[in-house]
Amino acid sequence: MKEFKNVKLYDWVDFFKSVCKAIDLIGQDKEKRNILLKEKAKDVFGETHPIYTNPEVDPLSFVYTLAQKNTKNQRVVSFQNCIDAFSLDIDLPTDWHFPTPTPQTKSLYYKKGEYIDNDGISISVDIIWGLFSDAINDRNLNNEQFKNILSIINVGVVKLTQTLFLINAEKFLPIDERTATLLPTSTNIGKEINNIGLAKYEQLLEFYKEKFPNCYPYEVNLFLSQFTGKEKQHALKKNFCQISTMVDGQKHNDYYDDFVRNNEVRAGSSGDHKTRGGEYPLDKVFDGNIVIVRRGTKNMAGIGVILNNEYLENGYAEDKVIKIVWINKSQRKLNNAIGDWSGFNIATADTIQKVKEGYSDTFSLIDSLTVSKNNTISNDSKSNIMDNDNLNQILYGPPGTGKTHRLQNEFFDKFTLKGSSLSRDQFLENLVSELSWWQVISIALLDLETAKVNTIYDHELVKIKEKLSNSNNVRPTIWRQLQSHTILECPNVKVRDRSEPLYFSKDEDSNWTIDVELLNQYYPEASEILNSTQNFIGNAETLVKNYDFVTFHQSFSYEDFIEGIKPRLEEDETELGFEIKDGIFKKLCLKATADPDSNYAIFIDEINRGNVSAIFGELITLIEEDKRLGAKNELKIKLPYSKRDFGIPSNLYIIGTMNTADRSVEALDTALRRRFSFIEMMPELKVVEQKEFIDYLRVDIMEKINQRIELLLDKNYTLGHSYFIKEDFKKSFKNEIIPLLQEYFYNDYGKIGLILGKGFVREKEISKINTQNIFAEFETRNEIEILKSYELIPFEDDAFNFDIALETLLA
Repeated sequence: MKEFKNVKLYDWVDFFKSVCKAIDLIGQDKEKRNILLKEKAKDVFGETHPIYTNPEVDPLSFVYTLAQKNTKNQRVVSFQNCIDAFSLDIDLPTDWHFPTPTPQTKSLYYKKGEYIDNDGISISVDIIWGLFSDAINDRNLNNEQFKNILSIINVGVVKLTQTLFLINAEKFLPIDERTATLLPTSTNIGKEINNIGLAKYEQLLEFYKEKFPNCYPYEVNLFLSQFTGKEKQHALKKNFCQISTMVDGQKHNDYYDDFVRNNEVRAGSSGDHKTRGGEYPLDKVFDGNIVIVRRGTKNMAGIGVILNNEYLENGYAEDKVIKIVWINKSQRKLNNAIGDWSGFNIATADTIQKVKEGYSDTFSLIDSLTVSKNNTISNDSKSNIMDNDNLNQILYGPPGTGKTHRLQNEFFDKFTLKGSSLSRDQFLENLVSELSWWQVISIALLDLETAKVNTIYDHELVKIKEKLSNSNNVRPTIWRQLQSHTILECPNVKVRDRSEPLYFSKDEDSNWTIDVELLNQYYPEASEILNSTQNFIGNAETLVKNYDFVTFHQSFSYEDFIEGIKPRLEEDETELGFEIKDGIFKKLCLKATADPDSNYAIFIDEINRGNVSAIFGELITLIEEDKRLGAKNELKIKLPYSKRDFGIPSNLYIIGTMNTADRSVEALDTALRRRFSFIEMMPELKVVEQKEFIDYLRVDIMEKINQRIELLLDKNYTLGHSYFIKEDFKKSFKNEIIPLLQEYFYNDYGKIGLILGKGFVREKEISKINTQNIFAEFETRNEIEILKSYELIPFEDDAFNFDIALETLLA
């Protein structure tokens, strides 16, 4: 990992500790601390930064703002300013692998100098200073202080625990999307810490202590950020090498303390040492390989993971090392010796097994992180998405065979992400995809408090919305949305046509603000959404759908599916306007294109009931797998309304269902037929057999009915098993089976009688009447022969007995 070259791991820890010690010294003078820290804030961040311009400043805001400097240049400047301002005797850090808040996250623990919670209750700044001092001086935290700070607007679990970690990385750990990776999937971490408080947070710290024996939280954080979660930088590999702390031979120095202190291992003192595997295999181990560290034949020193193998570039040299992150620093004694050895080599299977017996906890951790997870979706396992991995599929068969049921109960889950497996980027994309432009802009401006259009455009959520909408005309969109939702009293906006909600304002310098009181009235969810973006933790209770479900019908159109011009009439407007609106399929395509690492699907129920050629239009060619975006024959078309180039992403499945008994199947376009793979779903007797019924011989009834239907029509009109497993079979027979047979046979009750028998169908009384008594006097009256006609026996008829009718059916 090149980013660890020439880096002294964890030197940021001492830097932040030195800064915090200096701030704590300032805090001892309660009367002057605010003035003194504000002066330091001016020296470090400048006179225009909110941390200086606001009336109050506190240590948590100072530390978090310092960590928020994202680019190396920003950090070098701010961190050097910090060293100078506090007169620190410490070098600039070389390691920047600590929690870095996103640029749009509110770094301050207050708003315009006010510390208030969501209920408007003020929180004393003394509480913040108290918690800070306890944290930096390694004292036990106070639960009341912890919960009070947690309740402050725009703080939350992620922000508070990240700040505690920066203050004292030897004791605390951030609870964010990286560290939440290993927690049980049923745990809602943020909610539990908010409800329970410090005790829950301390419980999680103990959990990680057990997972990573004798390791500091800053080591745990680095490992998790590099090797776990959606945002992991590198893959953890089950390739094991072993190193002896006595690299110069068993009778020479033991470098264990050096290994631990510098988070590195060295291969030996010469490049000539011969082993049973040849020379030191320095070019055979890579980033993500696991290092077993030994102190003898039975005494073990711990286990680490390679971050950077310096020997790979030019071979062995005295000053080169293998940089590691420790995941277990507990020294243990093995039950079975693994042979005398000094130096470095690839671990044998026998060595690995013996070490595993002594470090079963760490090997379990490694196993859990190197096995693919079923609750994530990636293109690496596309063949596992479904039995048939064709991107375009249609489940077809007679009614009642479970086609729609299979979509909902099997396929939907394959395109559903659990919150615990979501990265923050995925979370934001799924969140923003459900929001309109005015909602995104409202949340962004709530975050920024005051900003020009260009600043709003640069906001994280706006950028995501831009990507998802595939638009290159966003700045005018922002301007129009701001103008149309501006309060009527604003003198600096001249636009006449405005529509609710109205809560934006613009000053004479073109700075936009939002009226928070009106925002809470019109769009109260905005604050909660903003808080969720700033304090994201993977929550297993949250499910994110990477799919959409639609049912085709005769009036469903291209405009509904792809895009079209739709009428728009805003509230209080008198003139009808028009706008181009994306259809359900286009929206999903844009979303899938923006997230190529996940799979998406559109499920189309009753696909044959719509005019498929008209609905798909020119996209019918583009859905072919080799014409998809990124495929060898990639095709794009210019959409007729928006005039934008458009293609179908390769990570989007199109899965439909088709009822073969529906007459619209006959009109199904040949072009569609050859672009889909068809999966037949027929009635299954075994589904009915597996159900325990005490009332009727339903398997026999289903088999008998379907045999007769197939003889009179064909197998595509048979009845699916779902009709025969309902708890109320009589009701199912009356309301589902019989109406379906009436449709099949155009109410020809003579044929229905051949299916169901005399228990359900009878001859009409009128067919027994003598023609002499019914017809008018005419020459041909005696020549008429009345054909027999039949009718269904009403279930309410006194002569009808359902049990007997079924017995007659089986006879």
